[in-house]
Amino acid sequence: MPSSELHPLARLLGGECPKDSDLGKIVAHLGKTLAGLIGEARILDFSRCEAPQVSILGPYFARGILEVGFSMLLARLDPFRVLVLRQVQQSPDYEVERRNSCALQWKGDFLPDEKVDENLWRPSRKPKDITRALLGDYHDHVFWRPSFVNMRDNIPEGCGGQWLSDLRLVSPDSFTRQIRSRAERAYTASSKGIHHEFVIPLAAYYDTQQILELLTEAIAVTSTLALVLNSGGHIPFCLASSEALTCFESIQEEVQEING
Repeated sequence: MPSSELHPLARLLGGECPKDSDLGKIVAHLGKTLAGLIGEARILDFSRCEAPQVSILGPYFARGILEVGFSMLLARLDPFRVLVLRQVQQSPDYEVERRNSCALQWKGDFLPDEKVDENLWRPSRKPKDITRALLGDYHDHVFWRPSFVNMRDNIPEGCGGQWLSDLRLVSPDSFTRQIRSRAERAYTASSKGIHHEFVIPLAAYYDTQQILELLTEAIAVTSTLALVLNSGGHIPFCLASSEALTCFESIQEEVQEING
């Protein structure tokens, strides 16, 4: 893939976001970062069973793909969140060495940090109590379920490879719950390698096959969400269905190449 071309996953995640807008600049930066993570993951030496760079760097790349990919999805659905963050990071008062409360958080921005009351639509609920997490219950009802139904109904049978074949077996009301569980497992597995909490050799849990599976899952989860997102009737910057499907199939082909 020429360096001037967008990686298909970056294209699928970013959609038709206007390039000259502040939001477009955020999405473009994240897309380049994502392409870099995938590109570096591809050159790991998976032919060696206990290659140290695989067990050390593999978890970092997998978690990075999840975090960057989810940030691009959030930019599409909640541009206010990332535009405010951009302004904060451009402020002369921003300090890199300090934890910033405005930073994107896995729990809170991407996954809900607490269980929501079963009655989501209780009239007395205050706006501040409504989670805006990417895979939270409100986004599930407002964005993911209708987008999932549109995707399932509009993409012809036999297209989309094995990932889409598996996705067709999922019901619309369980899609977000299942993808949230998959994302959480992949993120947790990646984080354990990044934080170096093991006092036993990393290869005990991160051999080459396990790292390949972890990277594949991170890409599959992110790609699946991006494909569904581009089928939303009221979601901004959607790709045409044919282009989204082409990107989705190209990503699977690349993953198959990585897996050998």
